[in-house]
Amino acid sequence: LALGFGEAGAEVAGRFAGSGTGIRENTPGMLVDCAFGFAALRNFNRVLEALKEKTMIFVNQVSEVVHGCCDDWHGAPNKNLGDAFMIVWRLSTAPADRQTKLADMAVMAFVKIVAEINKSRVLAQYRSHPGLLQ
Repeated sequence: LALGFGEAGAEVAGRFAGSGTGIRENTPGMLVDCAFGFAALRNFNRVLEALKEKTMIFVNQVSEVVHGCCDDWHGAPNKNLGDAFMIVWRLSTAPADRQTKLADMAVMAFVKIVAEINKSRVLAQYRSHPGLLQ
């Protein structure tokens, strides 16, 4: 469920699974504290024009780095918008004394994403692509 509905949506869907009542929009919700991160691929229109049908390969290669770093730092990729990724760290599920640490881990995940993208041998080939050098 987490893959289709995201971290928070899977929990909501899970509450109704097997209940026989289905999901009702008037069901009370619950407050959840989270740290959100947003990683965008800059100049994505240029990427689309230059890579054409290979754009999805590129996005998947970047996605592998983003998802790996988020997982390493206890985050959960929540949404892919094509040219951007939204990642969530659920703070309210952690004990109060660990929530600050989890928020710090969210920041570190993005530091690692930038570092890993810059040192990736797989992604290095795109740095010399003629259509991306403009």
